[in-house]
Amino acid sequence: MAQDSAPQIEYWLEDVGLTEDDNGTLTLVCPNTFAMRWLQERYGAPLARALQEETGKRVALNFQVREVRGASPLDPPDKAGQTRSAAALLPPATVSGPGLSVLGEPTAQGTELPGSENHPRPPCTPLPFLLSAFVVGASNRFAWSAAQEICKGVQDYYNPFLLLAPSGLGKTHLGRAIARELEETHGNGRVLYCTAEQFFSEMILHMKSRSIHQFKDRYRRSCEALVLDDLQFVLGKKALQAELCFTLDALVSRRKQVVLLGNLPARDSEELSESLRSRIFSGLSVSIEPPDYATRVAILAALQQTSGLPIPRPVLETLARLVRSNVRELVGAFHRLSAVHRLFRDSPDPESVEVLLREYTCRSQGALITLEAIQRHVARYFGLSAEDLASRSRHRKVLLPRQIAMYLSRKHTREPLHAIGKLYQRDHSCVVYAVRSLEKSLCRNPRLEREVLFIEGKLLETA
Repeated sequence: MAQDSAPQIEYWLEDVGLTEDDNGTLTLVCPNTFAMRWLQERYGAPLARALQEETGKRVALNFQVREVRGASPLDPPDKAGQTRSAAALLPPATVSGPGLSVLGEPTAQGTELPGSENHPRPPCTPLPFLLSAFVVGASNRFAWSAAQEICKGVQDYYNPFLLLAPSGLGKTHLGRAIARELEETHGNGRVLYCTAEQFFSEMILHMKSRSIHQFKDRYRRSCEALVLDDLQFVLGKKALQAELCFTLDALVSRRKQVVLLGNLPARDSEELSESLRSRIFSGLSVSIEPPDYATRVAILAALQQTSGLPIPRPVLETLARLVRSNVRELVGAFHRLSAVHRLFRDSPDPESVEVLLREYTCRSQGALITLEAIQRHVARYFGLSAEDLASRSRHRKVLLPRQIAMYLSRKHTREPLHAIGKLYQRDHSCVVYAVRSLEKSLCRNPRLEREVLFIEGKLLETA
């Protein structure tokens, strides 16, 4: 098998089991039909050859969809026919690249319900993340600490637990880590992790097949904990929001942990029903902010240690200074740097890193985020015009948006205070006062903090 196919095969084998019967026939047990067909068509022959080379005998390789949910693909192969990892008989070099593992992770899949084999469900997402692997900094310490408490079973005050953050800041990492920890506590596959879209798709499938009672059993009565990601998917979908309200009521009343992850707009958004709004904000809601410089350096140091590449500390610090928007882009920039190191057998110096990562630099340093762009973005969000923000009005409907615009201008551009003030027909002291006033309000008003984070996240996405 070609070495350059390692990342692809690693991805497809992460939730695939391997069984062997008394006749020596090997079977790859796939999580769903799509995965089975893809592996069979794309990698069937290379996998068979790799297994034959490893075992030294002719291999008969079959493929089937997993029907029984009780066994983990990591169970040891003590007996013939028992499920094991699909990588158990493959040489490490066959399917592993540097820093990669092909061992499947146990999923948060629930136990099959009677008759549900006739009603396919979206595949559950593997849970490869750990709380111990989460890099903690000032921007995410509160969220990480709350996640730890939830995993210890402190549910009365943290249920539901709502984690809000723009894309790429680690909320999915924390959500999967919580699901993994709770699964180890409860076992039996009764901890469910899925996205709001998967929840909706499964609901529709059961409604079409007139088996909605099975859906309700799975999510309301058989479930020990529910981690629901991409909560923003429910916006504007009244039927989905109503079903989610009933599900949350059923789980919270039974004191089962609920974790909700998403990037929601303002709390009073018309796309969110009052019933669902009151429920999701009734527990603990926490926001994650973009990582500060120290946290970005720590993340890069952890990646460097995992990769084993001798990348100098000054290069990592330069990378942390250039890429500031979110963790996902930071990881992507590190992978590009790692690729250059492997291809040319040399680590770039700090000066060449700026050239290599020019596109990240533009997004992070504000080359595409101008003062005028921030002004237009904030004005559009609040239904105002740029002229309104620059006016002399001190009405709250204009004053607060103006403070937010100045705050974001100070945070995401390198423009001096007098340039920011000029755009809003103020002097630099007014800018300083506006920024400090908003920062104090953010500390006292969680609702305002969430709104500003949402506006900031949308600004970074469109930049």
